[in-house]
Amino acid sequence: MSILWTARLPFRYSLLCRDSMKNTIIMSIFLVVLISGCTGFPGVDHTGAGFLGFGEPDYTEHEEISIDVETFPTSVRSGRNMDVVFDLVNSGNTTPENIQLRMVDICSFQGLTEPDSVDDKLEPGDKTILDFEYQAPEVSMGKRCDMKYRVSYESLAHATFSVNIMDEDEYITRERMGNLAEESNVRYEKTRTPVEIVAEISQEQPILEGDDFLVHIHLENKGDGFVVDNVIEGGDVEMYYPDDILEFGGCQDMDTDDKPIVFEDMRFRNGRTPRVSCRFSTDSVDLVETATFRMDVDYTYVKDGSFFVNIEP
Repeated sequence: MSILWTARLPFRYSLLCRDSMKNTIIMSIFLVVLISGCTGFPGVDHTGAGFLGFGEPDYTEHEEISIDVETFPTSVRSGRNMDVVFDLVNSGNTTPENIQLRMVDICSFQGLTEPDSVDDKLEPGDKTILDFEYQAPEVSMGKRCDMKYRVSYESLAHATFSVNIMDEDEYITRERMGNLAEESNVRYEKTRTPVEIVAEISQEQPILEGDDFLVHIHLENKGDGFVVDNVIEGGDVEMYYPDDILEFGGCQDMDTDDKPIVFEDMRFRNGRTPRVSCRFSTDSVDLVETATFRMDVDYTYVKDGSFFVNIEP
């Protein structure tokens, strides 16, 4: 699977003259125009970036699969049958594969039909429905049953980001004219996934030809589930870079000169992995050139959920 890459440098908008309704409306219109003016790959979030990092995406949902569950009837009588219907919707912009849903605790119910998989894959916007049937136990008084389920799937996160490189003469000319900032902003594109790729660049941009810089990388779990075993195994995290513009100088605590760069195990602690730093050197360029990185992360994600059922005598 392929993945795009992400980085962060949050945007801060401050509304001046808060007591002025007119200024508030003007600023709101400005933000709408700013966001709607961005273009990029379909279904991929993007933004601008500052000197040292990349912009914080303006979405808040990191779910790839959203789950709704209903029971029919809502309260079941003792010894009667009950249907549990799961609606699974791909609410992201990737295509999860090997999707499986299973019950892990059915209380005192007896399972009659229990499919244990959803589909090979679920395209963005697609929906699938699963129907489980259970028989309620015999009870002499009302009882509440808490039932638990687990969904797992395979997915991948991608992100791309760019570094602007400038030759020395052009750098000096623009520095004197005071317009170096025109080359300071870069764009990134990324998938909307619970595993988020975060990158930072050690130098302000544009970077002068012949200079070294570091790319600092870590992963964050932004979803409400977890990566299996809380680790993404070596070989499932890769970074591509343009070797006609950049020379790879190695990564911290890693012994590799591969292209793409294949990372070792990345283990999550408190929702994020330790940072890994990779060094690059810039070659000579013609005026201004852009070096684009791509990062791919292949992982298995797990989400747990629960619902309750009332059993009537």
